[in-house]
Amino acid sequence: MGKGANMFLTDDDKYQALKHRNPKAEGSFVYCVLSTGIVCRPTCSSRLALRKNIKYYQNVEEAIHDSFRPCKRCKPDVPTEWNPQNNFVIKSCNMIYEYASSKTSLDIDEIIKELKISKWYFYRTFKIYTHMTPRMFYKQCLKGTYQVANVPMIQTKRDAIKKKEIVQSICQETKEYLHDLSTDKILQCI
Repeated sequence: MGKGANMFLTDDDKYQALKHRNPKAEGSFVYCVLSTGIVCRPTCSSRLALRKNIKYYQNVEEAIHDSFRPCKRCKPDVPTEWNPQNNFVIKSCNMIYEYASSKTSLDIDEIIKELKISKWYFYRTFKIYTHMTPRMFYKQCLKGTYQVANVPMIQTKRDAIKKKEIVQSICQETKEYLHDLSTDKILQCI
């Protein structure tokens, strides 16, 4: 079982993880759709079934034993390298690190050509997983703060949007607080 197994003890916790495609639920449990006979990962991007049609299992083997078949989209029966996005982000991080360690200028087009993906898909996915652009990552590598270990196994769009909203709200609260502080100082001076 995964690291987050103790976070999802009840069916309500598990269903909330499914609704939000919570990456922390990955490896904690799998869910089966009774109406289709399919077993999926908690982060599967397929349409979520009705709650009454969902059954939870600790692992894929139990679900397959009960005659459920693995989802062709999220491949819960494949233990490693099931997420091509994560694989190419890690591979591109390593390539960018090689550019930085050899002190050569970053050639994004060469990386994209080797990975055989489109430029915009590369930029969008790289930023979702690392929370920075490839150029920013290159600059960090030049400084010596190489962080490929921080690339999550899966990053869902919902999770990324949620994190962005949290950061934006914190920034807004900080701005308001700083504005209030500066207004108080002006009032004290008067």
